[in-house]
Amino acid sequence: MCSRHEENGIPVCSPIQTLNDLLHWEPGQDSLCISREPLQPRAPHPPRPLTLVCHDMMMGYLEDRFVQSVNKENGYRFFNWQYVDIFVYFSHHFITIPPCGWIISAHRNRVPILGTLITENEKGKNICKQFLSSPSKFMAVADKMIEIAEYYNMDGWLLNIENIVHKTQIQHLCDFVSYLKSKMGQRIPNSKVIWYDSVINNGSLCWQNELNEKNMIFFEKSDGLFLNYNWSKENLSKSKQLCTEKSRPYDVFVGVDVFGRGCYGGGGYNTNKALEVIRTEELSAAIFANGWVYECHESKNYLENETKFWSLLHGFCPSHCPIALPLVTSFCHGYGQNYFLNGECISTQEWVSLGLQQLQPVKCKETNAVVSHMMYLDDAFLGGGCLLVEKQTLKKNKNMSSIFSCCIPVTEPLLISYTTKHLFIDCSIQLELTLQKENNVTILMFSDVGHSSTDYQISELKKEKLLDIFGENVDFLPSNGHNGWQQHYFLLDENWISAKITDISIGIGNKSDCKFSFLFGQLQILPIENLWSSKKPDVLNIGMGIFYLYMTFFLNSSNSHISVV
Repeated sequence: MCSRHEENGIPVCSPIQTLNDLLHWEPGQDSLCISREPLQPRAPHPPRPLTLVCHDMMMGYLEDRFVQSVNKENGYRFFNWQYVDIFVYFSHHFITIPPCGWIISAHRNRVPILGTLITENEKGKNICKQFLSSPSKFMAVADKMIEIAEYYNMDGWLLNIENIVHKTQIQHLCDFVSYLKSKMGQRIPNSKVIWYDSVINNGSLCWQNELNEKNMIFFEKSDGLFLNYNWSKENLSKSKQLCTEKSRPYDVFVGVDVFGRGCYGGGGYNTNKALEVIRTEELSAAIFANGWVYECHESKNYLENETKFWSLLHGFCPSHCPIALPLVTSFCHGYGQNYFLNGECISTQEWVSLGLQQLQPVKCKETNAVVSHMMYLDDAFLGGGCLLVEKQTLKKNKNMSSIFSCCIPVTEPLLISYTTKHLFIDCSIQLELTLQKENNVTILMFSDVGHSSTDYQISELKKEKLLDIFGENVDFLPSNGHNGWQQHYFLLDENWISAKITDISIGIGNKSDCKFSFLFGQLQILPIENLWSSKKPDVLNIGMGIFYLYMTFFLNSSNSHISVV
């Protein structure tokens, strides 16, 4: 039996509802529902408190159940991935498998994503009674969960047993958690099995809101404990003491319900108050039901409200950054009020499709920043939106905005291109890369015109130089777009091999007291050797080929959904 099926001939992502369905699940019947997006690497960091986000959006499997959805109905999308260390797709079905659009988007933005096993009430009690009746049965369940995780390209499971378990089966439950964790780790390196604070060591359903002797057995068998939401400061202090004694100081994830149900601070835009207390104890956090921002407010204001919500958490959720090339993005959220292709609006139908979300920039909250970047939906070079870069103050300052903090080694010459569109002031728009080589830090400026106070200015590649580098394949490179969009190409030569790119910023070149704004539509940093070694158009035409083909298929079809293989 397949966990995923079709609606009106359209592939959809579905949960598994029963124990029998799980035990009879077989791979291979729904290949269109699989994400092949690998989990992108992120820069290593010293041990620190982590941030888990647990999706609980209106029971799950809304419009996102379609492999590629292009309807605006229930068009919730998440794009603040840079703050998230672990993402859980959650619903109240027995086995929740994240829709492939979520897996694609999470992995593209360097975030591991977990599914959920949940049992609840009398029905859940009966399921537990069946699969915990013997080691062979609970191992069969775990083996199927591991197969599913491998097949759908997932990174682990949240275990949420919210029903009474007979005390004679508690040892089997502990062994099930231990077996699942061990086998997952063997088959999927760096996978996680997280236990939710619910059932305790005597089988009672009794939320503890802390790590203690009653739930310690499950903490010891799993990769982490997701605490219930009704904790106090005293609960956190005790939890910190115990997990530190176990030499696992960051494996307790303190639950924060954004809907505020009995939660410290009351949730909503006060979620930061709970995070402040959690971080004071240097504990990890589990933010639950952040879809509140969409569910409880006007959807037309979602972008503004979501930005407000995460800006309040900025200081409590360390961000992570890319460390590998190619780095290619049009900044699209996987949503648009229109659809743009090479700068031309080719559809005015509102759409949402998380599988088409592009790599998202890091939001830097600098106290003295005078230049900002934000999502802009009225225009785009590719997809449904772009970045609006603007300065609205008359302060004379360096007019740049950091879009990526990174740690990317340069091992060969690179092709660097970006796409921009002037708005009300015609200025010299530039891209800046900060490179560190040995102990020296250099800022390189890439601009079509003008001068800069940075160390080096790199000249734009002309058509003749592009021909020298790529020969006949230059035709596959995106050219200048419609409606004022301009595409620029530069070469970072072999002199910078062994350096590391540590920051990418966009703005105008010199310190100025003028206001300005422009659109930033696409960024590409590509190893040239990889381009030389491949003659395929979809390699040189990075960010354009597959993305275009699927959306073009949709726009020329009566179907309202498309499938990405």
